Amino acid sequence: WKQSLVDTVSSLIFLGSIFLLPPVRLTLPNIFWLLIVSAVIAAGVGVILVGNKVLASFSFNRRMLRLLLRESAVMGMLLTVFSIYNRLDVIILERFAGQTAVGIYGLSYKIYENLIVLAAFFTNSAFPILASRTQKRSLFLRTFQKVLGGLFVAGLIVSTATLVLAPWVVNLISGPEFIRSVAPLQLLSFSLTLAYLNHATGYSLIALNHQKTSLLIAVFALALNLGLNWVLIPYYSYMAAAAITLITEIFVFICSLYALKQLVGQVEIKQMFADLSPRLILSKLRR
Repeated sequence: WKQSLVDTVSSLIFLGSIFLLPPVRLTLPNIFWLLIVSAVIAAGVGVILVGNKVLASFSFNRRMLRLLLRESAVMGMLLTVFSIYNRLDVIILERFAGQTAVGIYGLSYKIYENLIVLAAFFTNSAFPILASRTQKRSLFLRTFQKVLGGLFVAGLIVSTATLVLAPWVVNLISGPEFIRSVAPLQLLSFSLTLAYLNHATGYSLIALNHQKTSLLIAVFALALNLGLNWVLIPYYSYMAAAAITLITEIFVFICSLYALKQLVGQVEIKQMFADLSPRLILSKLRR
């Protein structure tokens, strides 16, 4: 809650400053300065909330520094690969199909990206639990199955809702001019469930300290995505880009699940859904 408070303070200070700033001073450099000032104030609030717990025990540890740099370098490369993957289809689409196709696909993909954020919220909350249970692989596997099952159900609900409501959502956001964005959004809706599941597998590999495995899978997925987009987009435009997103998500899930099977064992599908039964959930709530 302290981290959430720091983030909230930063956002509120920035928002309030924007409203208080005279319109003539609302320039891009001033906006960046407001971002910096709000971040500094929020950092100060964070130091106050932390108190002496961290500052009193602060010391320079060369071995820990090397470890952090090594681990963060792998995570940095992983995030870089994902950033390239998220923009690759748009770049190729612009080259072969033009700005109109980019606009049509860009709207549908932006909606898709925002819907994936729900999975990120869930796995961010589950990650500390997963990380705390890595020493006992059977317990970790059981926890992973629950996270995977929960994300599967959530992803299925979001995918179905997106498939059905795509025309309404597109019309609400951009009006009838972007009606052609409905088709790629509906195709991307099938990728949502896979994207939710990949959050579970990806975070689990990181919890098990196998970031390099996750990075290797991401690199191969990027190569697959690049190759398919380069070949198919000239013929099928933005629909190819949407379909290739689904293929890439399937590839990542299969590879990640196989890697986790080697590390912690086979996922028990029956047990995974048994943990999600309404009767079991209600009994836990009563307790």
